Amino acid sequence: MRPMTEGNLKAAFAGESQAHMRYLAFADKAEKIHADMYKSAKAEADAGRDVAIGKVYICPVCGYTVEGDTPDKCPVCGAQRKLFKEF
Repeated sequence: MRPMTEGNLKAAFAGESQAHMRYLAFADKAEKIHADMYKSAKAEADAGRDVAIGKVYICPVCGYTVEGDTPDKCPVCGAQRKLFKEF
């Protein structure tokens, strides 16, 4: 194993910082979608109706959630359709 130099450590830190920021951006977008889904469900419940939903799929990479058909690629992180998991 080669010794860690200041340059190696600086590059590793930069990579981790970028990954962290990308993860937070994914989480922010996915949570906004979740909030909209909850808002719609609450409106139905407030009106005394059951919430009628179809199949729900979740992107395991970023948490994007969709009711119905999955997109060809996740609109948040770009993951392929085949990766989505049915909830």
